[in-house]
Amino acid sequence: MEKVKFKRKRFKLLKKIFLLIIFFTFIYFIGSRIKLSHKYIKFLTNTYLDIKLTENPVKENTIPVVKDENIPQQYQVYIYNTHPKEIYSYQKLNNYNLDYNVNYAAHMFSFYLEDEGIGTLVEDNDITAYMNSNNMNYYESYLASRHFLEQSYAQYPDLEIFIDLHRDAAPYEATTTTIDGKKYARVLFILGLENPNYVENSKLINYLNDKLKSFEPSLTRGIMEKEGDGVDGVYNQDFNSHVILIEVGGSYNYIDEVDNTLKVLAKIIKEYIKTGEEV
Repeated sequence: MEKVKFKRKRFKLLKKIFLLIIFFTFIYFIGSRIKLSHKYIKFLTNTYLDIKLTENPVKENTIPVVKDENIPQQYQVYIYNTHPKEIYSYQKLNNYNLDYNVNYAAHMFSFYLEDEGIGTLVEDNDITAYMNSNNMNYYESYLASRHFLEQSYAQYPDLEIFIDLHRDAAPYEATTTTIDGKKYARVLFILGLENPNYVENSKLINYLNDKLKSFEPSLTRGIMEKEGDGVDGVYNQDFNSHVILIEVGGSYNYIDEVDNTLKVLAKIIKEYIKTGEEV
């Protein structure tokens, strides 16, 4: 009986070692393409192998955020996803069949902002579950995300920028550009004209768009102004003049292309916050 128990324990140990070897081989391989930070590796480890590298308890059905002592305690940027289920393209590097959706991209974005010294809060509450529990229809998505937007601002009044991260559904050729041999997901800014204060909102949006142009003109698809039937027209931009709706890439973009763009956006937002440049 003791021998059987010993064999079982040994088998479990060997299984864990085998999984770790596979995992870190995967990290080494994909890291050469995406250059993952140590915090992002911890995020992947926590999420997909259930190996706890942080003592902080993780809420059920949320993506764990690994805190770093170098990250500022004051939150300056809030990232959320009105449509959290928008998915990017599957690719061969995806050995674990991960859903590379916009919420996943939001966490990537937060890591790059934090690396730039910008305290960033990502909304981890399930907006879809909130809508279901409140019998809300899809066209009421922005009402649902506004609930969490207001909640977060009430808790963290020092927040300066609010980013609603989306992806488009346009063809790959329209949402992708190549810069110095590297592919990037192009950025499209959405400005709602049915918000009476849209002129104020447009100032920061134009600032970010111009900064992207100065980096590489092809990286931005510009600013799309929306109003009328069939669109929201406000996009919660009446909440604050620094609410930005950004579409990074489209449904055919790969996560490494999105990753390349988020690094550039993080530097631009850092430049705006750190310099206190007027727009």
